[in-house]
Amino acid sequence: MKRHNIILSFLTGILVLFASACSDDIPDREPSFVPNPNAAKVYFANDEPAKYEVLPVDNSVNVTISRVETAGALTVNFEVLDLSGVFTIPSSVTFAAGESEVTFEVGFDNLEVFVEYRAEIRIDEVHTNPYIEMDGTPNFMLTVLQSDWSPYANGVYFSDFFDAEWEQVLQYSEILEMYRLPSLYADGFHYMFAWDGGEEILPGGTRNASGFYTQQSGYVHPTHGMVSTNTDPDVDYTYYDAESNMFVFDRQFTVAAGSFGWFTETYTITELY
Repeated sequence: MKRHNIILSFLTGILVLFASACSDDIPDREPSFVPNPNAAKVYFANDEPAKYEVLPVDNSVNVTISRVETAGALTVNFEVLDLSGVFTIPSSVTFAAGESEVTFEVGFDNLEVFVEYRAEIRIDEVHTNPYIEMDGTPNFMLTVLQSDWSPYANGVYFSDFFDAEWEQVLQYSEILEMYRLPSLYADGFHYMFAWDGGEEILPGGTRNASGFYTQQSGYVHPTHGMVSTNTDPDVDYTYYDAESNMFVFDRQFTVAAGSFGWFTETYTITELY
């Protein structure tokens, strides 16, 4: 009996030590964020434009902020992260009583052309509630790029790949000496090329091992993902026809899994600026 007590005491001691060692290995958990029960639920809408391309004469853009609870006036403080130092962003905005949206100005200066600048604007947590599903976010990432792209012509683009046509502006950059069809298939994805007014066209993008020029189209195939295009620069296939005022592009549409084939895409100028 005495021996059993000794063994039992020994085993109990081991369990206590083991439990103590395990508790030492468990990291301290930070308490979950507890939202302000009176939060006005302030947010930046998901469809709020976050990426801007501006001309050298532009020095500001407007950003809109929203709230769910609109009773009473409210001042909302921001935390701003601007590593580039080019932005002028207010530290707070004020909603009038009953107002659900407020637009404020973000200024910028001394931008280098064709360089992207970013700043993050964070809403004070006292006005947000991350546990409520909303069509927006408390953190807004703003991107500004200054360029000299300006309208050169209006026209009609025909896509053999999509079997569709639409009105399309053609832009020109004096700095880059390039033309582009902005947001041709998807917003923010532009098709670029150089042209000296003659028959020959030099596509933009990266030249691959086959001598074709690759650019992302922006179109995401539902099965195969992002679609890229390879343009054949050979003047027999890609060229400008002065008689019809038409650009002809011989383009191969590809994904990681392979190629959809070659398609003839055209852009016809209908009006010069």
